[in-house]
Amino acid sequence: MQAFVHAWGYYSGILSAFLCLFLFILSAVFIRRRTARNFPPGPLGLPVVGVLPFLGKDPQSTLMQWAKRYGEVFSVNLGGNTVVVLNGVEAVRDAFQRKATVFAGRPRIPSFDFLHHRGIISADYGPAWQAHREFLMRYLRGTDEDKLEEKINREIDTLIEFLRHKNKSKFNCSETLMISVANILMSVLFGDRFDYDNPMLKELIRSIHRSAELSNESSVMNFIPILRFLPQCIERNKEVDNLCNIVGNIQRNHSEIYCEGVTRGLMDAYTKESMQRTTAKSGFFNEKELATLLVDVIIAGTESIATTLSWGILFLLHDPKVQQNVQSELDEVIGKRRPTLADKPNLPYTNATLMEIQRCNYVFPLGVLHSTTKDIEFRGHRIPKGCWILANFWSVMMNDDVYLNPREFRPERFLGDSGKLQPHDAFLPFSAGKRSCAGELLARQQLFLMFTHLLQAFTFQLPEGSVLPKLEGSTGITYQPPKFDVCAHLRF
Repeated sequence: MQAFVHAWGYYSGILSAFLCLFLFILSAVFIRRRTARNFPPGPLGLPVVGVLPFLGKDPQSTLMQWAKRYGEVFSVNLGGNTVVVLNGVEAVRDAFQRKATVFAGRPRIPSFDFLHHRGIISADYGPAWQAHREFLMRYLRGTDEDKLEEKINREIDTLIEFLRHKNKSKFNCSETLMISVANILMSVLFGDRFDYDNPMLKELIRSIHRSAELSNESSVMNFIPILRFLPQCIERNKEVDNLCNIVGNIQRNHSEIYCEGVTRGLMDAYTKESMQRTTAKSGFFNEKELATLLVDVIIAGTESIATTLSWGILFLLHDPKVQQNVQSELDEVIGKRRPTLADKPNLPYTNATLMEIQRCNYVFPLGVLHSTTKDIEFRGHRIPKGCWILANFWSVMMNDDVYLNPREFRPERFLGDSGKLQPHDAFLPFSAGKRSCAGELLARQQLFLMFTHLLQAFTFQLPEGSVLPKLEGSTGITYQPPKFDVCAHLRF
């Protein structure tokens, strides 16, 4: 034992020396890169971890503060990865819209390894990614709007009936909305829905929600991969694997009853497209790519829409006057009939409220990492090919140089003097450019129809004796509101 102790003391000294040398070399390489000609400036941070310890619980706000010192385009070191951060609407639009192709790359992100760099979220910019993005957008735009609206309304009717049976008793807001949103996506993807108590649907929702909760704690493995062995990272990876298995089972069951010439949903349309491309010897479309695309849509669509609506209801609980104003407009314009997409132009205050919900506590404050596809001179800086790019959308939506009192929830900011809806340049709820949300059309329809139907049918109030939750979220895949229960009081 004594010999072992002496040996360990000897080797630990050598290991410590090598570690110090490694950290010194790493710091030197980092500083050299950071001082390269015209590379964006920024805080140096610490060896190995960079600025990760200094980001705090609201990294988007921290990055906004650093932008005041280093400018709208600056750089940070995140676990040894040099990342260029874009702040403000001009920098984001300049990169993602005016120089869209150069900033359309996607680096390898360990959190997305379960997607195998396929589909449209994790795949790098290239022909396969373009083909799948174009297919998804073409399918959604080509689907008869009345049929798409019908699918959404069918699920909304089920949700409203569910809330009626609750009879003013409390329910978990986020969980209930997530089930409804997921079922809409199931209908769009597969042409079918699940009952609210279906075990497979409940497990799918649980996995989506739990993986989203863990995403903040586990995101550190994106920058320091060795930390993927931390318990929260392991649990998160198990949840996304479980999610993929559930979607895979649905996919297999659905494919067994495929009927040529009948398109029940996006999956059938993809199968048909795949057959045509195989005949034409045009690749990219296959079962593995389809599996990833389905998971892409379910994860991105379910979490984002349900989270936005949950924030919306929480804002209305904080400001009942806004809820009353929306209901007054709905009563005046629509009455007791069903709201339709055709009503949208005639509901300026309702639309402004939805926009303000999307702006305040924006659900994707830091978006998803991009990368440059080639060297570029950008806004006075030289950015090399393959550099990681992080767009701080929080700095777009919450910029006090653009929005007066940005933390204040005030739908009127999107209305002109005449009361008409007034779009704003610094409003990017679906990102911008080539990597903007491919499902934007469906998302807009879901948000409008679900919001108008719910506010027409119910008034939302806190359960008796409950404390009003704060408007403070947690950053993960999305910026999530605190968990809260709510009661739906029938209006008619």
